[in-house]
Order: sequence, then structure tokens, then C-alpha cells
Amino acid sequence: MSADAQDTRAETTQPSDYPALFRTFVARSLDAALAAFDPAIERLDETLRERGLHALSYGLRLEDAWPATRELALSLAPHLERQGYRREWMAVLAQALAQAEAQRDNAGAAHLHLRLGRLHILQGDYAAADAHLAQAQRLAAAAGDNHTQAQALERLGLSAFDRSDLDTAQARAHAALALVAADDPVAANGWHLLGWVALRQDNAEAGIARLQQALAINRLHGRYYPLACTLRDLGTAYLYAKRHALGVAAFTQAIELFTELGDDWGAAVARMNLGVACWYQGDHTQALAAYAPCEAVFQRLAGQAYLARLYNNQGLAYRELGEIEHARALFAQSIELARGAADWLETANALDSLAGLHLRLGDSAAALNAWQEALTELARLPAPPRYLYNLIRERMAAVQCA
Repeated sequence: MSADAQDTRAETTQPSDYPALFRTFVARSLDAALAAFDPAIERLDETLRERGLHALSYGLRLEDAWPATRELALSLAPHLERQGYRREWMAVLAQALAQAEAQRDNAGAAHLHLRLGRLHILQGDYAAADAHLAQAQRLAAAAGDNHTQAQALERLGLSAFDRSDLDTAQARAHAALALVAADDPVAANGWHLLGWVALRQDNAEAGIARLQQALAINRLHGRYYPLACTLRDLGTAYLYAKRHALGVAAFTQAIELFTELGDDWGAAVARMNLGVACWYQGDHTQALAAYAPCEAVFQRLAGQAYLARLYNNQGLAYRELGEIEHARALFAQSIELARGAADWLETANALDSLAGLHLRLGDSAAALNAWQEALTELARLPAPPRYLYNLIRERMAAVQCA
């Protein structure tokens, strides 16, 4: 056979061999990525992450690689969520969900709906979050999978809580707790949510007790990421109870854990809360130092509601330092962002801060107007948080009686 004939034969046979070679390549890539993945780790390094994403990008193109592709997608999901991946990762999960539905893999679809719902909550897109989470609950219930159903219920409760629908949040948390053992990790999430409900209802001691219950379960399982989240929110509960030193200690521990886990978002939220604790203790310069690294993280991860909180907190510190115009501009930014995110609670919170600024300048009428506007914003919520509502009413009464 001539060399030309051999070249022609190679060109003819290579395309027909390619699908088999591709399948082998994809299968080996997926197997290698899964073999290198330790499900017990709580911090995924960059090399493993990129290796996993590379293998996943090929696995999603091949229907018969679905079992390994699903396992890899669900293994990567919590790590990418913690590391701040949002829209691009959501697009990958949507591809995986389409594959699960095409394969009639209801169990896989339930877990993917759950993951997408969690990410939509972080983006503040509650309608999309609820749609995914309700579907996760439905599929899990049909399969008799109480654990996944409980996770979906708890996340549905968190979505309701973020919109200040406290009755729904509480009911869903209790429904989730009823589906799992008392020491199950999902039970910790349920108690965590109930702790927040208690804080919004102006019951700091109940909030602390419930968060401590969540903390005990997370410690039992050695779950460092949930432990960090619970410590962060327990710190806030301590601030509600005016136990500022305990709040600082909890926030400091949370920041250390989030940093160790490579979670910029969690660390930024905890740092902002630490700044609030410093503000309560009268150390306004230290508060601003704690706030300083947070803005870039919130901007990068599309945390509009969190930016609104940050600007309000910064404004309060500058107000105490006598930098009135700087504080006024920050309150205006906070109100604008909070309204844009339909976060009526944070809008009211910033209006309360603005009222305090007016009062400091001796303009009682402007302060009362800002407080009345804040009450109007709170009236938009299904259940106005008692702590802030009562505080504003008390402040208005004090000015009106003066």
C-alpha cells in the first residue's frame, strides 16, 4: 500500500473512532476527578476545583456519562457556593438539571433544584428560589427522601424569612425538623432559622438558645462551615442581648473559620457584623476598619442588599465621628440600594439612621418624617420585625413628648 493510500485510510477511519475515544477520555477524566475528591474536605483547593470543572464540562456533553457527571456536579456544588461562584455556576447546574430531567433521574433533579434554590436566595431572586425549592421538595417527597425534603423545607423557610414572612419561616423550619433526627445536620439548620425568627420577634434570649442548639449539633458533626455561619449569627444574637463582648468573640471565631475555608463572602459578612459590635462599644474608628474589606467582596458577588447594610453601618460610624455629609451620602446610598433590592427592612433601617442624623442636627420634623417613612416601609412586610418597629415607635414618642 502506498503512503498516499495509508494517509487516505487514516483520514477516513479517524472520525468514526473519535466518539469512542471521546467517551473514553470523558470517563477517565470524570473518574480521575472523583477519585481525587475527598468528600470530607471543607476547603477545595484551586487545582482540584479547576480539574473538576474541566471534567464536568465534558461530562455534560455525554449522556451515558451522566451518573459520574451528576456525582461530580453535586460534590462540587457546596464548595463553589462557598467560594462565591454565582451566575456561571448556576448556568452549569441548569445544564446538569436539564440532563437529569432528560435521564428521568428524579433524585438527581431534586438535589440540583435544591442547589439552584440556595444560589437564587443568595442572589435575592426569591421567586426563582422558591420555584426550585418547591420542586426539590416535591421530588424528594415522592421518592420518600426525607433528608432532601427537609433541606428544601428549611431553605424555603429561609427564603420566607428574608422577606420577613416569619410565620411561614417558622412553620417550614418546624416541618423540616419533624423529618430528621434530633442530631441530624439539617436539624442544626432548622434551629438556626428558628433562632433568627426569635431575634426578629424581639426575643434575644430565645434566639441565643436556638442558635446554641444549632451550634452544638454542628460541633457534634465537626461541620466547620455551618459552625462558622452559626457563630457569626450567634454573635448578632449577643448584640441584640447587649452582650457585646460575647458578640466580638463569636465574630472573631467566625472570621477565622471562614478565612481558613477560603469563604470570602462569609468572612465579609462576619467582618461587617464585627464592625457593628465595635460601633456598639463606641469604637467607631475600629468599626470602619472592620468594614473596609467588605465592600469589594459584596460588589464582586452581587450582594446589593449587603452593600445597603454596609453603607448604613458605615454611615452610622461617620455620624458618630461628626462627618455629617459623608454619613448623609452613605445613608442615601443605602436607601437607594435597599429599595432597588425590594429589601423593605433594610430600607427602614437606613431611614431610622437618617432620622438619627436629622435629630442630631436639631431638625425634629425631618427626623419624624424619616421615621414615619420607615414605618411605611415596614408595613410592606408580612410581619414587621418587632425589634425595629418598637424601637422606631419609642424614638418617635420621645421626640414628640420633648
